[in-house]
Amino acid sequence: YVSPYNPRVRFTPSFARFAQEDVAFDRAFTRYGGTGLSMPAIWSGSMILHKEYVLPFQPMNGLEKLLAVNHYRLLMSMDHITAQIVSSSLPIEPLDQGREEMQYDFCASLDELAGRLDHGAAAQGPIFASTRSLNLHISKLTVRVGAPDPAYGGFQEPAAATVHRMDACFGRFMDTLKRTGLYDNSIVILTSDHGDALGEARRWGHAYTLFPEIVRTPLLMHVPARLRARFTADTGAAVYSTDITPTLYTLLGYPVEPQEWPLGRSFFVPAGSDQSWRTTTPALIASSYGPVYGVLRDNGHALYIADGVNRRDYAYDLS
Repeated sequence: YVSPYNPRVRFTPSFARFAQEDVAFDRAFTRYGGTGLSMPAIWSGSMILHKEYVLPFQPMNGLEKLLAVNHYRLLMSMDHITAQIVSSSLPIEPLDQGREEMQYDFCASLDELAGRLDHGAAAQGPIFASTRSLNLHISKLTVRVGAPDPAYGGFQEPAAATVHRMDACFGRFMDTLKRTGLYDNSIVILTSDHGDALGEARRWGHAYTLFPEIVRTPLLMHVPARLRARFTADTGAAVYSTDITPTLYTLLGYPVEPQEWPLGRSFFVPAGSDQSWRTTTPALIASSYGPVYGVLRDNGHALYIADGVNRRDYAYDLS
């Protein structure tokens, strides 16, 4: 449903432009097939115990440490998972305040953030902003309203229409960053905490599964030119959601040596570094909500799943 990954998509011109200007990772995967463990794993930069959640979470929260030591101003949508895994002492300025979590809207969140930037928020110090909108939650995509739109032929129409709207809002926000002079001094990451089944093989939703449509995610990044000159990334190598925090560490001047599982590894490495390990190292993935585990091999081209819920094994060729 995002054109950098599917040439049949014609309704995401802003995402396409963003990918062309910057970095699009071709083979991105979540480590967990549901928000409950995927989001904490992103913040920790590591796979975590299969439990929601080991508390206190703060000792494992690598991203929080990076933000705190650099005195970032925190503008964040405080969904119920984020609220549990970040320290209550953090001086967070909430986005979407007063809005029910299931009504978190990508466009409204970005418009609110853009308004704060226009009112000089960036002049008060570096900003970390994050939002996890619920526009594409499966509970909102199961009802078709109105006549079919030929622009979305071949796609699950409510999802396609929603992505189309989000694409336009993202484009406006990128224009705001450029107009205010912030774009060339910002790292922007557009991704998803997991995928969803939208009717493929008569499958719907996510939770207790790890099928290919659940584990594949988009991952698009903008990195300032001065950093791109110092680092390189293999955009054809398999990368994972747990690599996001180590990547931010590396780009912000805290180089992270390549670590073994369960720790994530930076997408970006110093120019000239060997990255061959990225395409040869297998990766463990898991459902967030049940005994379902998988192994991705051959640079993300082969997926084996051991499903303890349905008592079945599956093997997929993702090449």
